[in-house]
Amino acid sequence: MSTRRASPFQTDDKSGQRLEDRVYGKILDDIRLGRYSLGQKLPSENDLAAEQGVSRPVIRAALSKLREGGLIVSRQGAGSYVSSGDQ
Repeated sequence: MSTRRASPFQTDDKSGQRLEDRVYGKILDDIRLGRYSLGQKLPSENDLAAEQGVSRPVIRAALSKLREGGLIVSRQGAGSYVSSGDQ
């Protein structure tokens, strides 16, 4: 049995979209819809990976895009939080 890890650049067979982009969009929607409120801590990378059915590198790539867009802030050892825009 092969245990291939998903690359952040791998595409989702159903949509043809890159996995990191799909996960980015899902987390972004969750923020916009209020599932995660301003200042709230996001689930751990492990929990997000299990929830999304992808590997941690895919989650890290999606979180990186959210950070670059100023939507979340990450604190080493503390996790990632929805940005209130004050950071």
